[in-house]
Amino acid sequence: MSRQERWFVAVVFGLYAAITLAVALHHEPWRDEADPWLLIRDGGVLTMLSRTGYVGMPALWYLAIAPLVKLGLPYVSMTLLNLAFAWAAALLFLIAAPFPRPVRALFVFSYFMAYEYSVIARPYALAMLLLFCALATWRHRATRPMPFAFSVALLANATPHTLILGAMLGAAFLYDRGLKARAPLAVMLLGGMLSFVQLAPPADAPEGHVLRGASATRVASAVSSAFFPHLSVRGGWLLGALVIGGAALAIGNRAAPQIFLWGSLALLSVLYGLVWMGGVRHGGPVLLAVLGALWLAQLERPLRAEGEVIWLVAAVLALACVSSVRMWIDDVNQPFSGSKELAEHLKRTGLERQEIAAHRPPHGEAVLPYLLGGKKLYYAGMEQYGSYMLWNAQYNRAYGMYDHQAAELARRHFGERPFLFLVTRPLGRNVPGYRLLFTTALPFAHFDEQYFLYASVPERR
Repeated sequence: MSRQERWFVAVVFGLYAAITLAVALHHEPWRDEADPWLLIRDGGVLTMLSRTGYVGMPALWYLAIAPLVKLGLPYVSMTLLNLAFAWAAALLFLIAAPFPRPVRALFVFSYFMAYEYSVIARPYALAMLLLFCALATWRHRATRPMPFAFSVALLANATPHTLILGAMLGAAFLYDRGLKARAPLAVMLLGGMLSFVQLAPPADAPEGHVLRGASATRVASAVSSAFFPHLSVRGGWLLGALVIGGAALAIGNRAAPQIFLWGSLALLSVLYGLVWMGGVRHGGPVLLAVLGALWLAQLERPLRAEGEVIWLVAAVLALACVSSVRMWIDDVNQPFSGSKELAEHLKRTGLERQEIAAHRPPHGEAVLPYLLGGKKLYYAGMEQYGSYMLWNAQYNRAYGMYDHQAAELARRHFGERPFLFLVTRPLGRNVPGYRLLFTTALPFAHFDEQYFLYASVPERR
């Protein structure tokens, strides 16, 4: 690495690390961040391993945060661990990706790398790091295949989306090396099978837990989100498809990158179209599939019309940097979730020690990691105490319950005992017996995590 290159990596990475750290320390985790923490804290590793089919996520992220929870470290440690994975991924991309400096810098500051997968503590930063490890070790697949194989095996256990990316990397390796590379193929196959077993739906999964009906709209949304996250671009899916097509033409007749590109996109489309899209964050794997295919192709020889394709990719990434800046500003100046504000109010007023009922269950759980260790809420719709989500038929029924029904169930459970009732919408006048104590600010991201805290009022006799 030249001196100029070292300076480039140091400056870009240093700026990236400083910005993401500052934003992450202002970020208020939402319910999807809280759930893994609570599952490890209150359920433990064995319970977690038995529930991956309900959650729809392999165990790797849970295992990564388990030591933090078991050592009694504060909730923010999960955010910092996720940042460490994101920083490692960014550094590896800056050093190893065979792209010009503008593309590498723009990707590092684009939306998924600089906000969605770094500031928000989910499995995606770890997944991205493992993908880049696999891509970086691809060039040595003939002489030292095992680092590549283990990276792919771990990648398959990060998220359902990266199970697909890992499977297609394995398919590209099989095409390139054939069956003679039995040991690395066995490692990758075992990793994929382990992930598949974890994701298998349980017998008591609610209806619609897996197949949700075919939808081309979800596929189009994923493509648009991949290249224009949080941007109002008319025909974004079509422009995204043009980027994909341009990448495929630039790759040309290189078989392994094409296998990875089209195999990944086809299976991701099945996942989005039949199972789940879930928002902008799930568009990221489409972008990673395109960049990964270009990475593999560049290792063989220069791309066709390389300049045009690189500038097209750079233009898309530059637009995604606009989304990053917007989200940085919003997350620093406004709440992402009202969970932290409510928890601070409960602790400041001494209400933390009172009995608290909540509805809906997942919105309530976002508050719990900040409260007294081991504290649980009474999930009125489920008629039981809990913390992490069960994601079963009982949960589905509770999630669809009206607030006034849950309020009545809470009163029935506590009787004459005083309690607090936590909801995400104000109770109407037709719900007697509750007095509003506190309301959090409206979050800029998850509007449904604005909280209304009520106290029960004794019934008049």
